[in-house]
Amino acid sequence: MEEKRKSIYYNTPNGTIFSIDIFKGKKALVGDYFTFSYANTKMVLTSLGMSVTIEETMNGVKDRILKGEHYDVIFTNNIYRGGTGLQLLKELKEIENFNIPIIIHTISEKPIQHFLNLGFDGYLKKPIQQEETIQLLKNLLWKIKIILQYTKIRQNTTNDEEVNFKWITIPKRVYFQDLV
Repeated sequence: MEEKRKSIYYNTPNGTIFSIDIFKGKKALVGDYFTFSYANTKMVLTSLGMSVTIEETMNGVKDRILKGEHYDVIFTNNIYRGGTGLQLLKELKEIENFNIPIIIHTISEKPIQHFLNLGFDGYLKKPIQQEETIQLLKNLLWKIKIILQYTKIRQNTTNDEEVNFKWITIPKRVYFQDLV
């Protein structure tokens, strides 16, 4: 018999209450070569109800996307054997219609804004912690919802060509990097 997971609720600074069940069933692709790091990342994400796929190489992450595997979010290491997180980011964004948010998780002491300016959709310092991960993923969800509302108002129509982020559907010509 499958054990039913209890819902966990969090209060945000503005008093909004939400459940981490909003992450349940979402798929994360984690690119990291260091066993402790990816085991920690997997533990945190699965505790939120997400399914997690681990890839130890930059090319492995890119190959999964090119094969058409669908993920709701990608977590990338800053350094790989044979590449970097920035190199992966650039190569993935060259793929037509690619729109998966990419979060860098690193031990780098560089400021968060450095990574956001490079084009990453989020930043988590290793080892990642559940509270910070929840806040970042929740913020990404809100940004998607805001751009969707803005786009519908701007277009004043529904677009037949849509991209499904699994979290929410956004018209094809709006890409995730436009949200931040």
